[in-house]
Amino acid sequence: VEIAQRIDIVSLPGDPATLVNVKFINGFYYVTSQNGAFRISPSGDAVTLFTGWMQDVFELDGKLYITGFNDFEFYTSSDNGASWERVLDPTTIKMVEVANDEIFFHQAIGFRFKLADTDLKDGQNISLNEDFPTNDFAAYSNIVYFFGNYYLSVQKEIAFSSAIQTEE
Repeated sequence: VEIAQRIDIVSLPGDPATLVNVKFINGFYYVTSQNGAFRISPSGDAVTLFTGWMQDVFELDGKLYITGFNDFEFYTSSDNGASWERVLDPTTIKMVEVANDEIFFHQAIGFRFKLADTDLKDGQNISLNEDFPTNDFAAYSNIVYFFGNYYLSVQKEIAFSSAIQTEE
């Protein structure tokens, strides 16, 4: 692997422990960290979006959303991340995976996934096989939809299902 370009963001220290997530959405990289959120163009132009502890960025129905550490730090953008407005209702959504146009989230990487409600305020635990861990906070890192199945990482294994059910 060779470094093609290095982008230094002054307000983002070199300590990898402060980095939360990096996503590429609609032609831009979005970096979330304990030191804020940043939008980076492929040419390397970086813009600071927020200075507080931000968790994740995701797209749904043509809008971008960004989540913060605090439940009241929840914002949306209708112009591909150029400007942001606060969503007035708080949310428990933190770390997000969009799979098959559904929003799955967990408190932090490793925690159990939930399926978000349509209002994006909270969600319900997804049903898991009885042999999957429920109290292991390092078990779950990703869920994706691929060729008609949902794939879920469970510790060092991959499980799949054609449908996701939530707990009652």
